Amino acid sequence: MKVNSSEINKTKASLINIFFNYGTTLVLIINSIFLVPFYLNYMSLSDYGAWLTAIAAINIVMLIDPGISSVSSQRMSKSFSEDSDKDFQGFFLSSFMLAMLFSIFTLFIGFMLASYALDLLDYEDQNRIVELNKAIKIYIVAISLVPIYSILSSFLQALLQTFKDNSINFISIVTSPFVIVIGLMNDLGIVSLALGIFVPNLIRIILYIPVVLLLWQRYVEERVINFSNSRALLLFKDIKFLYLRKFSSITSENIETAVAGIFFSTEIAAFISIIKRLFVAIQMFSTGIAVSTYTSLSHAFSVNNQSSLRNAIDKTIYSFQLVHLFGTSLILASVGPLIFIWLKEDLFFDYSFILMMALNVFLLAKLNLFNTILYTSGDYKSVAYISIVESLLRISLTYVLIISLDIYGLPMAGILSSIIALIFIVRLIQEKSGGNKFELLYPGTAYELVIYFFASLVGFYHTAQEGFLQNSFNIVLVTFVLFCLLIFSKKVRSLGQTIFNTLK
Repeated sequence: MKVNSSEINKTKASLINIFFNYGTTLVLIINSIFLVPFYLNYMSLSDYGAWLTAIAAINIVMLIDPGISSVSSQRMSKSFSEDSDKDFQGFFLSSFMLAMLFSIFTLFIGFMLASYALDLLDYEDQNRIVELNKAIKIYIVAISLVPIYSILSSFLQALLQTFKDNSINFISIVTSPFVIVIGLMNDLGIVSLALGIFVPNLIRIILYIPVVLLLWQRYVEERVINFSNSRALLLFKDIKFLYLRKFSSITSENIETAVAGIFFSTEIAAFISIIKRLFVAIQMFSTGIAVSTYTSLSHAFSVNNQSSLRNAIDKTIYSFQLVHLFGTSLILASVGPLIFIWLKEDLFFDYSFILMMALNVFLLAKLNLFNTILYTSGDYKSVAYISIVESLLRISLTYVLIISLDIYGLPMAGILSSIIALIFIVRLIQEKSGGNKFELLYPGTAYELVIYFFASLVGFYHTAQEGFLQNSFNIVLVTFVLFCLLIFSKKVRSLGQTIFNTLK
């Protein structure tokens, strides 16, 4: 390699990643939550639900990206740090060829499944069927580009060119809401939503290609075509565990919407998706907070010091839980008025269903966090097996419980499958860290539990349509009260002091 990897600041690269991750998260929240009322001015709730149901079903059946880019980035980073042109080129070209093959496979299977996705929906409007069919096909083309741009992104990440990589990603994501808005204003309907995915993905590839070529010229000294079957097989071997975990993640993200649209109605599917997004938005921030502790976790696992490991795990889980439950509490306390102000609609479900959805998302988020902790220890196999068992259990329970519990079976299936998976994964983490099982599951205090219960109780009695100003005042008041109550928690203050000292 022309430039040694030690010349590049790895800390700076990590900070750039964190900064852009939060920026990207913010744009995704704007696109998936705040712009929904605008979307519904140009399409019915049923149309929106049909779109969400179709893509959710496709995502479950088709695994968009099995994790080639993650493995490739790891392999290329190692080669770059060792200044090995041969290995660096070999892994890049091998992973790029695999990505191309997977993209072609995605296109082929996707177009075969497109018509079946429409057949699953009880959709009588023929004009809308034609429009939805067009949107689905554009979406399939869009997701077929994911493996390709992911490999190009991993090339930049391996060279620690995080600013260039994240800038490209951010620019493309920012275009999405503009594309959708312009499309809707030009009467493209559901097709606008598909274009909002396709155009950013295409922009990514258009921007990545010249940057990758320039960096190739800059860093790679011996430029040869170095595709290797052995490297491709090695990448494939590494992918299998990531594949299982990713299948579980995609199933968990999409199953409620898909099942609701197929077995109930597209309107219910849309509302479930909207409600779930509110809690998932909180998850994005809570997971981001926890990510900052992963480095200390990796170090603690490597030195095999149980005391420091327990401390690192406790801080990771607690910081995640604090942000997630506090954000969830605010939503629960104001969800009725919030939905009314936001969508000009009453709650589609009773409050117990909302509570179950909140618990479902929280447990799944905690399960993903625990998976990451176990992943950090190097136990990839256990994570993969637990993930696949959890997803199969979730699918089975969903089918069984919607028969006996109707719509309530959807969040209940998620709650039960997450709890069962957590029991097993907590045991494994406990064996490695020596920590207390209960403290791993809930590292907070009883005082904080009272606060969360208070928020839920407020939400139960605070669902009336009292007008915009009154609802807005109530939401602000609840937020202020919860915040004031929470700062009296000794553990919260201790965590805050730790963060302050670190920053100082």
